[in-house]
Amino acid sequence: MKRYYLNKNAQFSGEHEIHNESCKFLPRPKNLIELGQRSNCLSAMLSASDLIPDWILDGCYHCCPDCHSR
Repeated sequence: MKRYYLNKNAQFSGEHEIHNESCKFLPRPKNLIELGQRSNCLSAMLSASDLIPDWILDGCYHCCPDCHSR
């Protein structure tokens, strides 16, 4: 299991990315919302969606390719 995070800052296209702890593109800690340890990125994305339902979410291309759609 890995620890997942949600980027508080949206991409230029409007979505907020989900990252895992090993991502080389993980934003600064002050820009992250911790989602906790999860078995996969889909679980992290569902948790983030429950937490902030109005945000558009996407998985990071580099560390969460299974959840990357944009």
